[in-house]
Amino acid sequence: MSKRAENAKDDLYLFRSGKLSFKPRAPAIPCPHPALIVRACLAVFVSLARTVVRCGAWKVLTMMIMMGLAIGPGASATQAPPVTAQLTLNEFTRDMTVFDSGLALGQDGASVPLSGTGTSGQVVQARGVSTDDAGASSTAWVDIATIDAGGNWSGTLIAPRNPSWYLPEVRIKAQPTVTARGANRFGAGLIISFWEQSNWDRIFNASFSNTPPDPLLDENAVQIFTRSGATPSVTYLSDATPLSAAAVAFANTFLEALPGLKLAVIAHTQSGTGWRQLVNDNDNTRLWSDDLALHKFALAEGQDVGIVTSSWIASELQTAGDYAEIVAAIVTGKRLDGSAAGTGPSATFTTKGKGLSFPLHHNFTELYDFAHTRFALIGPHGRGTTVSQTGYSDSSDDNYEALVASWIALGSNPNFSMFLPHSFGMSDIDRGYPHAGDNVYDPAGTQWTDTSHASSYTKDGLERLARLGANAILKSAGLVSWPVPAFDRSYWAPDGSYVDLWMDGHDITTERLRRGLPAIPATFAHRAEVMGMTIGGEPAQNAVIVANAGGSGFSGVRVSPNSGVFTYASSVEDGFGALPGWQQWPDDYLDDYYLNRPVADVGQSGLAALPLKTRTTFRSTLAAPAQFTVGGNGPYFLDQAGIGTIATLTLEAKMTITGGSAQRLFGLSSNALKVEYLPGSGVLRCTFSDGSGTTLLGNQTSSAIPDPSTTERTIRIAIDLSNPADGSFRAFVDGAEVLTRTGLASSGTFPSARNLSFLATNSGGSQSEGTVTHLKAWKSAMPDGSAPTGAPYKQISGTAATVNADAWKKGADAG
Repeated sequence: MSKRAENAKDDLYLFRSGKLSFKPRAPAIPCPHPALIVRACLAVFVSLARTVVRCGAWKVLTMMIMMGLAIGPGASATQAPPVTAQLTLNEFTRDMTVFDSGLALGQDGASVPLSGTGTSGQVVQARGVSTDDAGASSTAWVDIATIDAGGNWSGTLIAPRNPSWYLPEVRIKAQPTVTARGANRFGAGLIISFWEQSNWDRIFNASFSNTPPDPLLDENAVQIFTRSGATPSVTYLSDATPLSAAAVAFANTFLEALPGLKLAVIAHTQSGTGWRQLVNDNDNTRLWSDDLALHKFALAEGQDVGIVTSSWIASELQTAGDYAEIVAAIVTGKRLDGSAAGTGPSATFTTKGKGLSFPLHHNFTELYDFAHTRFALIGPHGRGTTVSQTGYSDSSDDNYEALVASWIALGSNPNFSMFLPHSFGMSDIDRGYPHAGDNVYDPAGTQWTDTSHASSYTKDGLERLARLGANAILKSAGLVSWPVPAFDRSYWAPDGSYVDLWMDGHDITTERLRRGLPAIPATFAHRAEVMGMTIGGEPAQNAVIVANAGGSGFSGVRVSPNSGVFTYASSVEDGFGALPGWQQWPDDYLDDYYLNRPVADVGQSGLAALPLKTRTTFRSTLAAPAQFTVGGNGPYFLDQAGIGTIATLTLEAKMTITGGSAQRLFGLSSNALKVEYLPGSGVLRCTFSDGSGTTLLGNQTSSAIPDPSTTERTIRIAIDLSNPADGSFRAFVDGAEVLTRTGLASSGTFPSARNLSFLATNSGGSQSEGTVTHLKAWKSAMPDGSAPTGAPYKQISGTAATVNADAWKKGADAG
């Protein structure tokens, strides 16, 4: 058998077995000369005849078939099946990976990065297959990539928020049956990064979970990333793995507000640390590298964070008004005016306010893309003082108020679009944690005095703080429609007897009333039904919940004056101080003062009501009386006649006092009576002699009086010598007695020839300065020192023109 025949036999075998195919040849070119065709056929015939002789008939037949297929005009071989493309999909690092969907930007699309390998040149399509509803809410197939020459591909799938988890699936567009599906699920939802110290560290810490957690509204829908030093971990919240009662409270608040949400929380928390330590690589108290490790672990797929948030103030109280400068530099790398702050391995940042300097080795632009990420300003959650508030001053200091004001202002700074508007504070919580080694819950015990931290032993502590914080984030980011709870209406009774404050469209109450709890013990004067209200900065002693406040149809708070009546100059405030309402340490917080703070149900989640926004001030709408001003040269007022033979005298001045040296208010010539205000010491100084010339008071000083330089005060002197054996001299400021002398033995009368003067000596010395509403004199006195009910002997009041025409007027004209 010839070699050619052997080859033909082998080819036939391969063809029959499917191991050989033939491509169709191009059609033969037609020949214009038929003779050539005949000649070719004869040549073939001769060749075949020779082959018949050598090989046998069956082999010749085979060769003829094959040759016919090869040379026949227009003949073609069978088409080969297409080559099947290859496709793989890289798995996510972990199951139930959450991608941020742009909630804080008003968007609904999570960017999900996918990658893998496959046949070069093929187009890859992707979709999210919903796993919790049998695929009913799966996304549509979309083109996301073309496989490159090296066989690699990557692309982004946009997935909308969905109560269901998704599985990623990809396919070859040209061969839809070629698919790959991941085994690890993903969700489109919200990612929040928390930057804090101890209180929020305790919220996400099982060691501080001393109350039973509530059932989760949606198991495994929320995951919390935490770290221990540089070691990160994740907890998928379920009833079996709640992490902590407060973590569940935080999660449920979000899940109630946004049902079906997939939420990831990255807890950058470490007790006892501050912002400036975080960004200083030379300070080992808190390492940037530890938080960076947590950040990378939580965002292993390159996810964006939706919301960064914080109420981190405790360690920075001394920065006061510079706090906003510091936060802006650390978060954005910029100063408040938008200029670069300067960040790097050797950079130092100095505030423009107090000149505070610190190393600024890092800023948050290393972690976040602020084209996508927003910063929610929440809180703060308050900071307790450690001394009793003698005299009931508010439990705060200038540093705290300046810090909070600067924090809130960041939300409206036009240079920082990433900062969201501040919503409300979170200080109305139960506080206290037993000292180390004491594991017994005893809220009345002496060890229960940790006012810096929320209690882990009651639902009103860490759990309430977590719920308040969640609501504050939801509102700041615009994820809920309910209004910020706040006083927004007032009604001042025309007679000055009260002011009603309320919120339009919502009833205001207190947690104590809402829960039907017993009243707080009336141990101290400031313990009103509603606490934390002040009148001109002094705690209101009469603040109660009333129905139909101001005729509104809604319940609100009615505040009555501590004494006297409200005037045009009055003001009522709510919520100032580190812990509004807490005036007496430790009594107030041991008696749960926070339950007496005003609250309202505005449709929030997680709580029956929310505390009202703090730091609101309402100024009186009562008509201002005519007033006049006095300067260093007058006017003052002098009675040309002697005081006469009298035994009683009441003098009153309603005014502000703005002069810098001793300010004469009332007098009788030759210093028989001298009442003056000493600005340096904030007291009244009084001298008085009777009709016999006996000195009954010699430069006697009162207790400190409220500052009269900015707030109008009513200062009254009541002298009664009607009982020569038991005379009295009393001084009052705004109804409060500040000087009392009784049992004075006297002649029983005043020095009748002495002349009465207001605002200076009878020769114009020691001139008072300020704004005056009225000056009054009665030749009588009430037993309790109050203003006599009868008409005064002399009253000076009205406009400048009126008093300038008064017969008693001396010195320069009134303004």
